[in-house]
Amino acid sequence: MNDALSAQERVLDICKKESASVYINAAGGRALYSFEDFSKAGIELKFISCAVVEYKQSGDEFTPYLSIIDQLMSMGGEAVKSSLDNYSLERS
Repeated sequence: MNDALSAQERVLDICKKESASVYINAAGGRALYSFEDFSKAGIELKFISCAVVEYKQSGDEFTPYLSIIDQLMSMGGEAVKSSLDNYSLERS
């Protein structure tokens, strides 16, 4: 087990055990992980940035970055499916 490891150390341990060569995290986690530490471990660190897709929500004002469940309930499955490719993988 890796219960005693810190957040980054735990992720690196899991990546090593699973033979991962790339780790992708949400863009909000940039401050949590070190590119240098991942590189030393032979793992490429990337962050996924999703484009904001505005859609009609139940309130008067649009609130970005809610869960995909909100999008499914508001837009329907086909509209959400077509918006899933609106992202980029960034290294910094």
